[in-house]
Amino acid sequence: MNQFPYLYPHSLSEAERLNEEELWQDNRDAEVSHTQLTEMFRHSDPAALMDEAEQAQLAELDDTVTVYRGVTTINSDNLLALSWTLDYETADWFARRFDEDGTVYKAQIDKEHIFALFNGRDESEVVLDPKYLKDITQAQEPTQGQELSM
Repeated sequence: MNQFPYLYPHSLSEAERLNEEELWQDNRDAEVSHTQLTEMFRHSDPAALMDEAEQAQLAELDDTVTVYRGVTTINSDNLLALSWTLDYETADWFARRFDEDGTVYKAQIDKEHIFALFNGRDESEVVLDPKYLKDITQAQEPTQGQELSM
């Protein structure tokens, strides 16, 4: 039985005509679990998800990548999520939105477990398989001159 009738067997390369960015941004569909969403990305053609610059940036990342995630009281129980960022400042913005005093977390992940990198909203967003996140800790704000992400 086809678990993802709107994607499989075509993968996201065909979903491009459905505007995969909108599909990803509107992933609050209760009918699609994190497991299903992870599988959709795992079986997707990265070239259909990312533009050439994003593909090149992903390819240039170190084998182990530092990622950040900003959470508020609204989503603090969703730390093992698919969407993280390479940029501390972006994660901090997410932690402080809605007038919240949220938390920024930092983790490590092997590049092979990153499905895609998106720069469309200047977020340096990485979509990854959260079961491979390692060393998740509360992040400290980087000091002046300290490398933020890559």
